[in-house]
Amino acid sequence: MELLFDEKDICYYASKYDIDYDKPIEVIVTEIKEKRYLTQSDLIKLSKWIKNRRTDLVYKNSNERIIRVTREALTSTNEPDRINVSQCLDGVSLGISSSILHWFHEDDYPIWSKLARSAIKPIPSESQWQNYVSFCRNTARQNKVDMRTLDRALCVHTVKETQTNEFLVS
Repeated sequence: MELLFDEKDICYYASKYDIDYDKPIEVIVTEIKEKRYLTQSDLIKLSKWIKNRRTDLVYKNSNERIIRVTREALTSTNEPDRINVSQCLDGVSLGISSSILHWFHEDDYPIWSKLARSAIKPIPSESQWQNYVSFCRNTARQNKVDMRTLDRALCVHTVKETQTNEFLVS
């Protein structure tokens, strides 16, 4: 895998991301990292932030089930379980599951979004999740940026290329 843009431009692209877009999630990060689980309210907020078309399905999960499942995802020592366990919840896809890990796990995880993956060639498929994680971790480490910065850069690069402006600073 490789970026569709020069690695030296990661910070440039990330700087074009509208950081206000992340504020609804940033306000809950510390609390969730401390307690190591999400509530139904937290999961709905995250689902809306990522613009999950299936947010209505998230409401089907009981608060207790969401707490139990997300606690397992955020505390498991088994790498595949971290990404897979939360996908048993209604309305939770790989994108939402990766967002849970990205925002709330102590280890670095990229977000599995079409925008971010479109800035990489070849575009990774779902079966390449672990390779995508390794690629993003290595890219962030080599460029001395955190995973959130890299994710913002990947999204902005794709947005700039497609001429939409959802994440861009106005």
